[in-house]
Amino acid sequence: MRDPKYADDTSLIRLIINELVKIHEISYDDAIDLFYTSSLSNQIADEKTGLFTYAAGDLARMIKFNKKIEL
Repeated sequence: MRDPKYADDTSLIRLIINELVKIHEISYDDAIDLFYTSSLSNQIADEKTGLFTYAAGDLARMIKFNKKIEL
């Protein structure tokens, strides 16, 4: 059985990637690459950062401006 937490992470990641497509006017594949090469991709699953509480559009803009959450 799948852990529901991972389902939530996957849904948020999908929404972020869709926002990156819109913001950058790039392909879905390029948006996937952009997301997974960003510092946020590693931080999003860390509950200490609280990133899972942010809206997908806000997270996509953070990636656009290469923001990193400092703990």
